[in-house]
Amino acid sequence: MRARLRIIGVLIVSVVTACGPDTRASTTERYMLGDTVVVFSFEPVHRDTIRAREVMRFGKLSGDPELLFSEIRTFMATTDGGLIVHDRGEGIRRYDRDGNFIGRVAGVGAGPTEVRSVLAMAETESGLIAAYDLGNNRVTLWNGQDVRGATRPDGMPRYGGDGLFFTEDGELWAGLTPPLPSEGGVPHPRPVYARLSGDGRWTDTIFTPDRFVAECPELTRRANVSGFWEDMREPFLPKVKWGMGPDRSLLVGCPARYEFEVIHPDGGVHRIGRQWEPLQHSSEQQEFLANQLRLPGLPSGRPAYTRLVGRSEGRIWVRPTLPSERVPLPEEAVRALGITHMWDESTRAVFDVFTLEDGWLGTVALPDEARYNGFPTEPRVVIREDSIWAVATDSMDVEYVVKYVVEWPGR
Repeated sequence: MRARLRIIGVLIVSVVTACGPDTRASTTERYMLGDTVVVFSFEPVHRDTIRAREVMRFGKLSGDPELLFSEIRTFMATTDGGLIVHDRGEGIRRYDRDGNFIGRVAGVGAGPTEVRSVLAMAETESGLIAAYDLGNNRVTLWNGQDVRGATRPDGMPRYGGDGLFFTEDGELWAGLTPPLPSEGGVPHPRPVYARLSGDGRWTDTIFTPDRFVAECPELTRRANVSGFWEDMREPFLPKVKWGMGPDRSLLVGCPARYEFEVIHPDGGVHRIGRQWEPLQHSSEQQEFLANQLRLPGLPSGRPAYTRLVGRSEGRIWVRPTLPSERVPLPEEAVRALGITHMWDESTRAVFDVFTLEDGWLGTVALPDEARYNGFPTEPRVVIREDSIWAVATDSMDVEYVVKYVVEWPGR
């Protein structure tokens, strides 16, 4: 049935192409499947990788201590183009759009205006700041001199941009990761987001649709319990991924194939997908994963993507799975461990970009110094319109937050 619908879709697209000059339609099929709009791309609109250029760098190599970063845990770009950064041991500091230090939002400690371990931050256009402080077991909100706190929602928190965010109507939502049971996987439907009400309660919980579970194996090995991953096999097995747009649209999908859904607040659904060939493990890497990480029985192919990053100005950003990087070990490690190398997940900041109308627009790549891999082992990225903020590390391992601008062809 699915193949027949796709054939019908191709025929419809061919007719549209013949009637007008828009050549983009020749690479994308669009059809209805029940009440779902399906948009499937065989090729991107822009076939060459789209580059982003640096326009602003926050942080310094040396000088004023307020301008130095030691270990950036999380950050956010403010509505006026500035930056708020949670740095290890430094609390939360604020900078203007030119990189000048403005002041400290919060110090380090357990007091009502202090933080310990911040996993996520968010800000409204009116200047209300929220921080998810796992170290103090609370969510704190600053509105000028007014500071108030709320208990954090149940379950393990999500990290980065999914951990805490404001929607367009000014409501604060938190991402949820349910505690991992000792046996079996986490069942679906499962809670993924909750809203902070005016009286400080977490309510209006959003759940994942259970239809995605049939394609995504449940993770059953209790290996990671600190909130990072449900299971250390997650980078190698397809697991349900999700995100939320500023309009409260839910992004959710199973990366067993390159496909995901946008479920709109009014109940409408767009299913977005693209042509995709799985990355394959080499036999050497398969042996390493089985023997050193004790992960036997993994499939030879990798999942399609590692994260549904989010929506911005009508575009949907997805971090595709990239090949693992083979890293040689120093001689001391070789003697101690009996292995000559390891494999690390790539931290290249690469994104596939989609729209509901055109499907796969193209692939955007930041310079090699920018870091992002879609997992909580690396800081988040912030995407607004054509601007991307990401953590970058120079040759001396000094960290910066860099603002890049995507240069779309023809613009």
